[in-house]
Amino acid sequence: MALNTTLQERWSILSASDRDRCSRAYTLIAALAKLGIEDSRTALTIHIVGATSREEGGCASETVSIFKDALQLLGEAGVQRITLVLVGEAFRGQKIPIHESAAVESCHVDCMYVAGLYHEVNLVGPLAKADAVISYQPGIWGYESWGPSVKRALDDFEAPFIFTSYNYPEADLDADKLQELQFDEAYWNSPGWTAEKNPFSAHTGRTCAVNDGTPLTEQDWWQCLVPRTMWSAGSEFPPEAAPTNR
Repeated sequence: MALNTTLQERWSILSASDRDRCSRAYTLIAALAKLGIEDSRTALTIHIVGATSREEGGCASETVSIFKDALQLLGEAGVQRITLVLVGEAFRGQKIPIHESAAVESCHVDCMYVAGLYHEVNLVGPLAKADAVISYQPGIWGYESWGPSVKRALDDFEAPFIFTSYNYPEADLDADKLQELQFDEAYWNSPGWTAEKNPFSAHTGRTCAVNDGTPLTEQDWWQCLVPRTMWSAGSEFPPEAAPTNR
């Protein structure tokens, strides 16, 4: 895809510090391109789950700054309106806006902030749809609550669920946990993908203070589960999950 070429070209000329700053944005738009979601669309709604004000922003100016590169590229691809719905337990007790708008060149951006766990919050009106759901370093392996949250993305919103991990061992643990939570391997079928190295990971890593100095790099590995409505024709459907129209 032309967008993938544009992404690689722009990424290749970024400095190390800019790659750290822009990794979330490039990971988002690269995932949309990989899934083919941005094709021929003039409006997109993206849910960012497990969001925090420090990492994804607590107001429109912060969020737009963090995701500016993605918003610009989507605008260049013809997307005229983008709704970012940021949902996170970390927002509880913080003074965050419910809704703020901004403009990135020709693209109108609505930023909406919701405090709570994804599967528990009440999403209505324009919030009650998603073209894609993404979570950065959610640590799925350590939290049972991710089960119903991922289920909401895949079943209720019929949206792909993209998430990243700090390294391969954590990505593997995350996938194992999801299968333990009854997400069959078919959910990773094309156009989704199993855990792989993310070409748009941050440049600068750190070492884990509690696990023998294991390297931690933001957005280092990524994977994507897709809803049944997106499963490719060649997918093997487990009996309990097979669509009724097959």
